[in-house]
Amino acid sequence: MIHLNGTYTWTEADGHQTTVTTKVRDKQSPEGRIITIRGLAPMLADVIDAIDDEGDRVHTLTVLSGAVITLRDHPTQFAAGVTIHTRDEGRIATTYTGTRHLPVDVVLDLAEALHAQLIRGEG
Repeated sequence: MIHLNGTYTWTEADGHQTTVTTKVRDKQSPEGRIITIRGLAPMLADVIDAIDDEGDRVHTLTVLSGAVITLRDHPTQFAAGVTIHTRDEGRIATTYTGTRHLPVDVVLDLAEALHAQLIRGEG
């Protein structure tokens, strides 16, 4: 089971500390159930902490900081113009664009596990 109440604290290059908290929003819409998850760093802490180079780690955290995972119970199409990576006919999606040390597929794997846990009720 993936814990959705975690935090992750990191220090930026200028010395400023940033704490990321996972936030989950679950809503019912005319298109079906939509769950959005922000603050992905706590759920990927092991991968992030394994990045040896501090600059690469901070870069990855910066790119990850604006990313969102969206989970749906029905397939969907996304409008052109925004980079969105999807699986399962759009039921699983992320705005994360990837870095050398944290590829998009790692975030999509996390999203699949979250979909199983939150949408399908497994685990």
